[in-house]
Amino acid sequence: MNANNEREKPIRLIVSDLDGTLLDPDGQLPLHILDEIARLREIGIGFTIISGRPRPFLQELSTTLGINLPIVACNGGVVMQNGQILVQESFPMRTTRKIMEKARALKATVLYYHDDKAFAMEETPWIVKQKGTVREFTLHIPEESEWEYGFLEKISILYKGQRQIFQEIKPYLDELHTQLSIVRYGENSCEIMAKGVDKSMGLLAISKITCIPIDQIMVIGDDENDIGMLREAGIGVAVANASLGAKSAATYLCEASHTDGVIEAIHLIS
Repeated sequence: MNANNEREKPIRLIVSDLDGTLLDPDGQLPLHILDEIARLREIGIGFTIISGRPRPFLQELSTTLGINLPIVACNGGVVMQNGQILVQESFPMRTTRKIMEKARALKATVLYYHDDKAFAMEETPWIVKQKGTVREFTLHIPEESEWEYGFLEKISILYKGQRQIFQEIKPYLDELHTQLSIVRYGENSCEIMAKGVDKSMGLLAISKITCIPIDQIMVIGDDENDIGMLREAGIGVAVANASLGAKSAATYLCEASHTDGVIEAIHLIS
């Protein structure tokens, strides 16, 4: 099947999520995907990435993938191209102090990001597992001046398997709902960004910068933070391991999971 042959306006660009989608279940990049991306370029179809991950975790990966197109970090909050920041949506750190300190007191993993720096408030077991990898964090508790005057692009709070933590911070999330953008992953984790920021915003930025209309872009994803862009794209693809929400937003459901699902989607149009 070649979906491009059936479309009035063929797909000119593929935008893929990373974790749960392009990467394997261990969060690694299978190198055989590089041949598929190279083949796309040979026939004039671009490939880029959009992720909830922050800037420092995407730059090395985009180099490995040979991407010169805009890439999106922090769920749409940061758009960059060849190391240059094109869009950066931030929010005042003081607005999230209560929830960050509460989550830290409850022993959740609290991550926060600004510019090219990634911080963790405490060394939790999850943080220990990241040591020696590209996802290593700097341990730092903000000082008073940082709480008052600092800005962030994203906060992640992880509490998988600890339902009581979710229940205790839920009122804080509800309170912030009108001020900031919040993605909740059931009772496992949540992410906080500037108001209005989501991956569909990042997708629109890619479309504008590349001059490729949205209806000529295929998006591939797997989770709740992908729903908006899956709905916006010309073709929204959910890999087989995707959440029910992502699958309901997609126009095509893969039989394969993770990287193999991305390859399946690539073959649809190439």
